[in-house]
Amino acid sequence: MRRCRLPVNKFIKEAKGRHKMNQADISDLTREKPFKPLWQVVYEGLKTEIITLKIAPGTRINEKSLAERLGISRSPLKMAIDKLIADTLIEKEPGHSPVVTELDFATYGQIIKARRAVECEAAYIAAKEIKPECLQQLQTVLQEFDRCTPADKIRCSELDDQFHQLIVDAANNIYISRMYDMIKPWLSRYRYYLAYYTRRNYYTEYPSYHEAIYHALSHHLSELARSEVVFDITRMENMILDLSYRFSNVSPESE
Repeated sequence: MRRCRLPVNKFIKEAKGRHKMNQADISDLTREKPFKPLWQVVYEGLKTEIITLKIAPGTRINEKSLAERLGISRSPLKMAIDKLIADTLIEKEPGHSPVVTELDFATYGQIIKARRAVECEAAYIAAKEIKPECLQQLQTVLQEFDRCTPADKIRCSELDDQFHQLIVDAANNIYISRMYDMIKPWLSRYRYYLAYYTRRNYYTEYPSYHEAIYHALSHHLSELARSEVVFDITRMENMILDLSYRFSNVSPESE
């Protein structure tokens, strides 16, 4: 899969009208979590904004301006940014300001390989060990999907995230969970990207993917659960490939 940068101009335009974390938000969060270090509160807030694309890929971070907007000193902000760099959500070269990591097709190819390795095995294990309460939670998510309309692309992306997280949790394996935690922020970024850039809502058009996974899990069919998760992952991969074909000849100047 070639390294073709996904266009972000749409996000930059839309981001102007979106609420960005500010000093009041930081005050509210610190009151809600009084024992959490300030840098961690800032880190979690910025991480959410990067994942949901409120901060667009490729955005250069002005630390002085951001610290002023959040009403904090540079020290906790630097700690938060360092953690985001460790998460690979932000990049920083010596002598340059931090930059939110770009989304590109080559990176997504690597994410898909990791996703297959982690989620398919999680589904296989989960089918053997899944508990009734987890099946009920999955059923609740499916019911939420049923209530969505084709316009509810963001909501469907969030539900997809919840559905797959529940499967990983059902495997009850701390090492699988840790591996999934590493790729989950990136998966979520691509889910949001698809929600913004694709005209169709594949979740409402093809509900059978999730229903088939649920069927396999509820009947404790491990091999089938693994296969159905492969199909669902491939569906999302094909959606990204569709964008690849659409944007393969797009240059930064023509976004």
